[in-house]
Amino acid sequence: MAEGAPPELMHWGKLAGQWTCEEEGLNPDGSGWQSAGNSDWDFLWAYNGWGIQDNYYSPSRQTPLEDESKRQRGVNLRIYNTATNQWVLTWLTTASPKSLPMTAQSTDTQMVMLTDGVNAQGQYTRYTFFDLKPNAYEWKMELSKTKEDWREVYRIHCKK
Repeated sequence: MAEGAPPELMHWGKLAGQWTCEEEGLNPDGSGWQSAGNSDWDFLWAYNGWGIQDNYYSPSRQTPLEDESKRQRGVNLRIYNTATNQWVLTWLTTASPKSLPMTAQSTDTQMVMLTDGVNAQGQYTRYTFFDLKPNAYEWKMELSKTKEDWREVYRIHCKK
């Protein structure tokens, strides 16, 4: 973290390093959870210590694929806006032709990201990092048409 950078950067900065993750998704009928494979998620300092970048690979880089174009790759860039007291983020992935702008709020115990608009199904998406420990964290994705009633649909469990 750069000297003079907003202290909120440490909310994400404590995730700096390489993580191995297991993923699970809610069955389409809502009956339970099923494995969705594994991934790698790397966090690093960006913008000379004024921001955070994360790189995501699914499946994990350790999983051999006959066609590397089938491995999803994503990058998220995060900066903290002290004027609005919120994070500004942009997610780019090989799985989608469009960038996904978001804003976020953070504390020492969780980071909550919200998409700026709705998806193709008319729903907002909320992503939360929580249960943050030195060698593990949890992540969840939730959907809502109203921003009030959220339904969890995807989970990621990561360890260093």
